[in-house]
Amino acid sequence: MQTKSQIEQARDIIRKNPHLIWYSKNYNGFSERTIFEHVLNYGQWEDVQELVRIYGFKESLKVLKDLIKGPRQNLYPQVSHYFNLYFSQYA
Repeated sequence: MQTKSQIEQARDIIRKNPHLIWYSKNYNGFSERTIFEHVLNYGQWEDVQELVRIYGFKESLKVLKDLIKGPRQNLYPQVSHYFNLYFSQYA
């Protein structure tokens, strides 16, 4: 039995919670970065935990660092700070 890829599992979070990315229904077009950005900014704690379960703490921290240092940072400052501390603590 073949398992879903990480990105497909992450897209399933958005499919179950379409209010997280309300401006598009093209779920297959969302990148890992976009999904992380919206789940961290707008998701419930359970959504974040599911994302961490899919990617693991180290990979989640890596994606967060990429989001923070990128040219376009759309994470709220409080969200960025909190999850930077959170992932650094457990990664």
